[in-house]
Amino acid sequence: MRVAFYILTLLSIGSCYTEDKILDPIAYTTVDLRVSNDINQATYLKLSDKQITNDSSEVKWHLKFENDKDKWQVLLNPLENVVIYSTSLTNFNEVDSNYNLVGLEWQTDAPNQSSIQSAIGNWGDFAFSTPKSFKNVFIVRVKNDLTAQFYKMQLLDAHTQGYRLRYSTLNGQYDHTILIKKDDQFTHSYLRLGNSPSYPVAEPKRKDWDVCFTYLADSISRHGKVPHLKTINQNFGVYHAIIINQEFVEIAVEGVADWDEIDYFYARKLDFMTTDQITNSFLFWNDKLEKAELLPNTTVLLRVNEDYYKIRGKEFFGEFPTDFTLRLALQKL
Repeated sequence: MRVAFYILTLLSIGSCYTEDKILDPIAYTTVDLRVSNDINQATYLKLSDKQITNDSSEVKWHLKFENDKDKWQVLLNPLENVVIYSTSLTNFNEVDSNYNLVGLEWQTDAPNQSSIQSAIGNWGDFAFSTPKSFKNVFIVRVKNDLTAQFYKMQLLDAHTQGYRLRYSTLNGQYDHTILIKKDDQFTHSYLRLGNSPSYPVAEPKRKDWDVCFTYLADSISRHGKVPHLKTINQNFGVYHAIIINQEFVEIAVEGVADWDEIDYFYARKLDFMTTDQITNSFLFWNDKLEKAELLPNTTVLLRVNEDYYKIRGKEFFGEFPTDFTLRLALQKL
């Protein structure tokens, strides 16, 4: 009788058991990012809510300045044909309309292995909280169609509030000494040179973006036959690139595993790095067909604090590299 009871009990337990349902993978969403050398020079993406922020043709800039407390880099806008030459002079008045501009070796910014190297370079001694400027006078060239405007510029000093800068036309028609304020809500502050200086807001607040799809100048020899926008320097072109918000985001590129294989546990085993920028990892240039195509099995993973995301190219259309749209699959792991 006791044996029969146990058998009935086991049968009743077994009859109540149902196999666990296998959960489908979390569906990905797609985002369309349009990048243009004219209309959308930079497109910002916030991963958590898929928020896309485009800059505007009305906020074009010439120089941008790092806002982090202990960073003092000054960068140029290659899409506005901004290049620079260091005169090695420190007397602002020595550079005037008689200065010989013929044959100058104009410089532009360019990426290195982990960051963007400024053409202006280390313009001061940054060992102190208030950097001491070397007072070098730079000539800034801005090309507009067939003409060019030349300015002379001197970084006077910097402190926790911002950068103090002087710029003028070579003939001294106008001469401005200004403060580029550091605003910790933004990664950079911006300046547009002109008869009167303007300070466009060219990016969302630093908490509102993770990656930025834009253009950077780089060595032509590093990119083979990939199309580029020309610069005044025959060795450098402007290429599409991706800027990373280093304050929050680390990145890894996976070129082997299939999309469905890459889950939270897979991502945790990868080596993530901190970097300013990477080249466009979603596209390659087909030399034979002379067109850009999607890389078939490349996934970019991003670690934002403790969250992991993966993105992969799904579609591509438009004119590369001048005006195109990249459709990405985006999934939180």
